Amino acid sequence: LTQDFTQQGVARSDRLTLDPRKLRWSTLPFGATITFGPLRERSRPRSQPTSAGLVTVSIVVPMLNEARNVEQLVRDIAAQDYPGESEVIVADGGSVDGSVETLLAAARRQQLSITMIQNTKGWMAHGLNLGIRSASGHIIVRLDCHTRYAPDYVRRMVETLVDTGASMVGPAV
Repeated sequence: LTQDFTQQGVARSDRLTLDPRKLRWSTLPFGATITFGPLRERSRPRSQPTSAGLVTVSIVVPMLNEARNVEQLVRDIAAQDYPGESEVIVADGGSVDGSVETLLAAARRQQLSITMIQNTKGWMAHGLNLGIRSASGHIIVRLDCHTRYAPDYVRRMVETLVDTGASMVGPAV
């Protein structure tokens, strides 16, 4: 997306509205990137909102040799206070340091369900695309293994999307 902005010669600002499809970029004072909107080539159908109007959030994490960081990542995800349903999808790019085993063991301890997918190309972008295609949620939250997340991170991102009507929210840079 950043590359698309650059190619179109659009200057970055705190809020940016582009094209008739109303693609909007909003910045927040915390964390990674979250997207909302139609996704191409979904391999799973989107979940339906609950009776309370809450939508499922799909947390997508690319991973390659992150054994040192995955236990904390799992604790941070398990501590999220988002009241709706969520799923966690981790795309491993061929880790050789025990990342997968450490991640799954930590998830068992936290009673957190994680879907592992193989990213045979090993590239982060490819892993993200695979994770997004596998996601069933209306909202995709992209997290990284080496970043810490406050317990209200996912909830605040979703609230910001709903309150602003933005298509994507992300960190202040």
